[in-house]
Amino acid sequence: MDDVFEKTFEAFLDRDTYDQAEEALFSLLRAAFIAGWKAAGGKETDTENVVKMVRVNNKWMILRSDQ
Repeated sequence: MDDVFEKTFEAFLDRDTYDQAEEALFSLLRAAFIAGWKAAGGKETDTENVVKMVRVNNKWMILRSDQ
């Protein structure tokens, strides 16, 4: 991709709108994981804090809750 595209994409990633969309996608992913967990016979209490989302150096990371 060209430099104009990269700069424009970077500006998009720095917007609050992107952060909100990313949080919504994470919530959706987590809900799907929990549904699969329960469908596979996992206990509901086992799903608490399976993963957590943290921001490091202005980037979001998904970590296991025991990290």
